[in-house]
Amino acid sequence: MSSEPKPGAIADAGVRGFPTSLVAAFLAATFLSAALIFAIQPMFARFVLPRLGGSPGVWSVAMAFFQALLFCGYLYAHLLTRLPSWTARVATHLTVSAVALLWLPLGIARGWGDPPASGEALWLFGLFAASIGAPYFALSANGPLLQSWFARGADRPGADPYFLYAVSNAGSFLALLAYPLAIEPLLPLAGQSMLWSAGYVALVVLLAICGALVLKRSGLQEHEAVARTEAPPLRDLLRWCLLGAIPSGLLVAVTAQISTDIAAIPLVWVIPLALYLLTLVIVFRSWGEATHQRVVACVPWLLLAVAGVMVLAPESNLEGVRFIAELLLHLAVFVVVAFMCHGELARGRPHANHLTMFYLAMAFGGMVGGAFSSLAAPALFSWIAEYPILIVAAALCRPASAQPEWSGDARVLGAAAVAAVLVLGPGLLGRGAIYQVEYVTTAIGLMGLAAAALAWRSVPLFAAALAILLAIGRL
Repeated sequence: MSSEPKPGAIADAGVRGFPTSLVAAFLAATFLSAALIFAIQPMFARFVLPRLGGSPGVWSVAMAFFQALLFCGYLYAHLLTRLPSWTARVATHLTVSAVALLWLPLGIARGWGDPPASGEALWLFGLFAASIGAPYFALSANGPLLQSWFARGADRPGADPYFLYAVSNAGSFLALLAYPLAIEPLLPLAGQSMLWSAGYVALVVLLAICGALVLKRSGLQEHEAVARTEAPPLRDLLRWCLLGAIPSGLLVAVTAQISTDIAAIPLVWVIPLALYLLTLVIVFRSWGEATHQRVVACVPWLLLAVAGVMVLAPESNLEGVRFIAELLLHLAVFVVVAFMCHGELARGRPHANHLTMFYLAMAFGGMVGGAFSSLAAPALFSWIAEYPILIVAAALCRPASAQPEWSGDARVLGAAAVAAVLVLGPGLLGRGAIYQVEYVTTAIGLMGLAAAALAWRSVPLFAAALAILLAIGRL
């Protein structure tokens, strides 16, 4: 591992001491690339939705496609950095980016009519791939590649390019907000496509400038001799995958939860996605250790609150104060869990020499989490099971080092065992009707809530008690 600066110092470490031209070119290319990625998603959805409708399921499948292609772009970026020649690396990506110009201006690919009666998800994947797959693939590789190029162009030991990741997510966040507020109301779809295409052409020019600056600035042999570091161990790769999967899965699951059990809100997916991006901007821009520990300390109590509401007061189509309160609670849980997971990623980021592997692991986790919530869970369950499953997974992801020492208190173990027997016993004995008595279910729910609260100091015990509590709601 490297001696990189603390998360709160990412931006300063990345910018100071470098020529203005180098920093300006990379900032502009990174920001524009991310903005184009998050402008193409709602824009192309506008092309497609008249044929499919605007249900949350359509948005979930579209999000799974974008996450899968993002992983492919990150894999391509990682493999590209393995080439021995930096000239070949730069030239290859410029060629791929230029070839994607053949898909402009954007629109629905020819030969795709109305969706079939069954298999709509696969049909939508194919439509997206044929219509925008090439430019989106080229764009998705820019994030890790530009950071790798910047570290190469810096030609200085310890150069930290991770501040560009915050810039990238800031561009994504602003594009996500700008589209429904400014672009979509002011321009027809044809005009939006032409504007996006012009932005992509400008980006290719910026990439060429960045590549030229990189090849011009640094001495290859000296730089690579300094940059050699040990590869991240498998344990770190798995941890990055898990920390990337939880927020990504929750992003889809919380959207489905809000749309189904609270209220059907048009474009509800924009709110969690914007919050998701904002957490990435903050943790990779300035995220102190004290702030991170405070967020981690809040996680168990917010998880208890949302589990308690889901078990003790399950209602649908809410209105008034109850609607606002539950909406804010679900979003608060999502944001705090995202801050926790993304903060752990920022704290454990590797040396810049291995950043493509870091982002590849994150993207793989994001793809798996998104696919679980948008594709696997709806096929496996008849209810939104992915949401409570991911809540328990989030409880398991709490860093144990942030919690007080745990001695295995027998009272907590006993309380958890009693709660488990009370919840699961009647069902196992074929007496599930007992759950239909309101005061009985309330009492059982309160016991489960108390057991989870007592066990909050222990990560595995708290997660187990939370799982039992959430099982009450379903039973």
